[in-house]
Amino acid sequence: AMSADGVMQTAVVEPGNIWTSANSGASWIEVISTGGGKDWRSVAMSADSVTQTAVVFVGGIWTSADSGASWTEAISTGGKLWNSVAMSEDGRTQTAVMLGGSIWTSADWGASWTEVTSIGTKDWHSVAMS
Repeated sequence: AMSADGVMQTAVVEPGNIWTSANSGASWIEVISTGGGKDWRSVAMSADSVTQTAVVFVGGIWTSADSGASWTEAISTGGKLWNSVAMSEDGRTQTAVMLGGSIWTSADWGASWTEVTSIGTKDWHSVAMS
């Protein structure tokens, strides 16, 4: 994921940790506050980089409110196969998808999530937002 100006960047490793760059990708810092060893699948970032959300395959949804410096598990879903996450420019509206499951949405910067059950169970691979 990348901020609008390209300076702030965040990448995820499967298995591993979250990595951040504050200089357009010239150097990277490993974020170890998540405990490591997770199967990170996707990360999304607001235009200003402050709000970030990442998903763990066979895990939960994690959020950051400080440009990726620290992370909190927003929703612990155990065995859900999260695959992708996207967010609006300001980070308020977010959508996450999973394999063998539903689409989930958040309207509060990733603090709470609602499952959209009306579309049934599917193998969702990716989501994008503008």
